[in-house]
Parts: sequence; C-alpha cells; structure tokens
Amino acid sequence: MWLLLTLSFLLASTAQDGDKLLEGDECAPHSQPWQVALYERGRFNCGASLISPHWVLSAAHCQSRFMRVRLGEHNLRKRDGPEQLRTASRVIPHPRYEARSHRNDIMLLRLVQPARLTPQ
Repeated sequence: MWLLLTLSFLLASTAQDGDKLLEGDECAPHSQPWQVALYERGRFNCGASLISPHWVLSAAHCQSRFMRVRLGEHNLRKRDGPEQLRTASRVIPHPRYEARSHRNDIMLLRLVQPARLTPQ
C-alpha cells in the first residue's frame, strides 16, 4: 500500500508549468534527483522513481513501445543542467496488471546504462 501511495505522489508531483512540486511548493532545483520523467516519442508521458542505478519504478499503464527515461530534470519544458537520457533494456509490468481496473498498476524498467544521482 505504501508503494502505491508513493508512486501516486510521484506521478502527480509535476506542475502544469513543468516545474517539480512538493506539498504545493516548487522544489529547489535538482533537489529530487530520484524523480524520473518517462517520455514517449519525445513527449512527457508519466512520472517514475529511480530505485537503484539500473532500476526505475512506475505505473504499468505508462508502458509504451517508444519509451525513453529522463533523469535530472527540474522543469520539463527546458533543459537546465544535469539531465540524463536513458533507454530501458527491459520493461516488467506486474504479472497481474489489469488495464481495465488498473489493479496492480506497477512496473519496473531496467536501464541499459546505470543512472547517476546528480544533485547540484
């Protein structure tokens, strides 16, 4: 249950203008280096969380064929520092994920190259 709450927070923590928010306030730039943005064909698709250098946790409904992983962003609309672009070598949705009901809506992504936490 705590995992779903954490994931829900991460997925909802991106502001309309692209900046990261925490409890309604904009985060200090690059203070949340584990927060990840998933892109599909160059467009923001979902939020995720880096849980180890090779693994990212997100929602299974975010899975797509053309998924790219971007780390180190503060504002989704501009590049302002230590962004890292990665691809996933493996995508593992929960084996009992149900798209219709969103039950077990969780997945893991294994990164081809390890990510580096880059707080500034």
